[in-house]
Amino acid sequence: MPLNPNPRILSVRRHLDRVRDNLLQASPEAIEQTVPDLSKAADGLALLTEELSGDPPSVGPEREQLLREVHQLRADLSSLAALTAQGLEFCRRWSHVLQSAAGYLPSGEAAPMTASTTIAIQG
Repeated sequence: MPLNPNPRILSVRRHLDRVRDNLLQASPEAIEQTVPDLSKAADGLALLTEELSGDPPSVGPEREQLLREVHQLRADLSSLAALTAQGLEFCRRWSHVLQSAAGYLPSGEAAPMTASTTIAIQG
């Protein structure tokens, strides 16, 4: 790792670390909180890529290290975005299952009661 890491790399890494932490909490709210950090990480990575293509670092071990870090950040971002999407989809589907089992519509309204056609007498 270079002695003076690129501040944009550090920023992207911080956002991705927050995404990982939120995904480990495994709650719908925590998963939803990953979306802004994913967006910021993607924006930061795009700016970093733009900077590197506009003013590439000189050839040498520092450049190779920087390119490896950018490649790793892209892979991490892609993996975490997929995990977040899968987590949100799981929560959405599980919500529908719970709502229908509890007698609620997807809108959150109570499902209409159907008229009973049977009478039960006991005794």
